[in-house]
Amino acid sequence: MREKISITIDERLLSGIDGMVDNVYIKNRSQAIEHLVRSSLREKRTAVILAGGDEARLDIGNRVYSPLAPVRGRPLIEHAIRALRDSGFKAIYIISRHKVMTRLFETIKNGSDLGVSISYIEEKASSGTFQSLSLAKGKIHTPFLVAYADILFDKVNIEELWNDHVKNHALATIMLTTSPTPREKGTVKVEGTKVLEFSQKPKKSDIYLVFSPLFIAEPEMRCAMEPRISMITLGVGDLKKSTRFYEQLGFEKSKSSTEGVTFFKSRGAVLGLYSRTALAEDAAVSPEGEGFRGIALAHNVRRKEEVDMVLRGAKRAGGIIVKDGQDVFWGGYCGYFSDPDGHLWEVAWNPFFKMDPEGLVRLE
Repeated sequence: MREKISITIDERLLSGIDGMVDNVYIKNRSQAIEHLVRSSLREKRTAVILAGGDEARLDIGNRVYSPLAPVRGRPLIEHAIRALRDSGFKAIYIISRHKVMTRLFETIKNGSDLGVSISYIEEKASSGTFQSLSLAKGKIHTPFLVAYADILFDKVNIEELWNDHVKNHALATIMLTTSPTPREKGTVKVEGTKVLEFSQKPKKSDIYLVFSPLFIAEPEMRCAMEPRISMITLGVGDLKKSTRFYEQLGFEKSKSSTEGVTFFKSRGAVLGLYSRTALAEDAAVSPEGEGFRGIALAHNVRRKEEVDMVLRGAKRAGGIIVKDGQDVFWGGYCGYFSDPDGHLWEVAWNPFFKMDPEGLVRLE
């Protein structure tokens, strides 16, 4: 994402900036200025060292984890930190699980003896690199280099990799290598310098170009969706009618509501009502279509008998009972009603779910 700004600059400097335009990597004055700013931030470069994952797999014996394996008289991770420092990376984040983090801190502390500043981020669980990097969200606001803690890369020209990333204005720049056993790694299909396809540990492959665990990324790359729902918006045919319906169910209308949209407070996600046509237009889809929408909202209750009580209340408010409360195969009790616009609500008692005092489901 780029933001347009206005600056005043000496015309002699501007002449020098214009001389940087090569119509290949730097195509205009704005890109030239951006290139200079990025270059000036060299001394404030940030790196992330990934030392996460299953601690048992990192244990090479005698309470020694692979990032701390001795190599040429030093722990492996110290070689990485020195290489990063020598390339201008003074702020380093290490992401790892508790036991590994403890051993790393005992060995390299906060990095001051090595001329860097090290911060530690604990990983509880992770399904891969992207999820691990999301733990650093909000901490890094500039391009950053990512390296795995159990590799030796002190012979890699990090400066060249960094400059290539800056010149190409890429979201990420990945260092590639070749491997005679591509199925043990991630293979990459490229066209020029652009990655077209990535396959993680393919069973069969005739591509021997593979991902090397060293890359540079922009901070936007870590913007993963947080696992939560903030608001549910229902498209309705008659806003006033639907508003009355939900008020009769017991929902409290928020003062943030306007003539064109109604917001209801709840103990979880906000419930919103909006014109069906306007909602479809906002999402750039057709408002046509009836029948099952492939989605049902759910209201869980604490006691089995509350299911029928809620269903009766929905019917009195003008809803339609789609399915009476009944015992279900998974051991609970539930029923369904629909609102005036056909949106399905499940009312359920689930004896296997824990609910807090606020009525929110708390999953293990």
